Amino acid sequence: MSCVCYISDMIFTSKIRHTAKDVGVALDCVSSLATTSTALDHNTPDLLIVDMEASGDPLAAIHIARNHQHPPRILAFYAHVRTDLAEAARNAGADDVWPRSKFVNELTALLASTTSTE
Repeated sequence: MSCVCYISDMIFTSKIRHTAKDVGVALDCVSSLATTSTALDHNTPDLLIVDMEASGDPLAAIHIARNHQHPPRILAFYAHVRTDLAEAARNAGADDVWPRSKFVNELTALLASTTSTE
């Protein structure tokens, strides 16, 4: 199983990388649309995680993935006070939209469950 994560928060990136390593998931963290597209093309990931507060254009990252030849499951997360970002992620085509607290609490289970579908 592989996962691409569109994120710009370096501290949070480290937590996600560590969790992915613990459950045996190949993870590619990206922070631009060009690297998102490249990662989708080269890795054909099962899951794209999008931080809706990442710098750049997280909505465009969702659009790129949604329109990819092999679209992955898309999970977007947002700060609970930014319900506007949650709605925007849903409208852009994210399969799942979670508040950051749920994402943090369920990250291990999320990544572990996707490894069991190989």
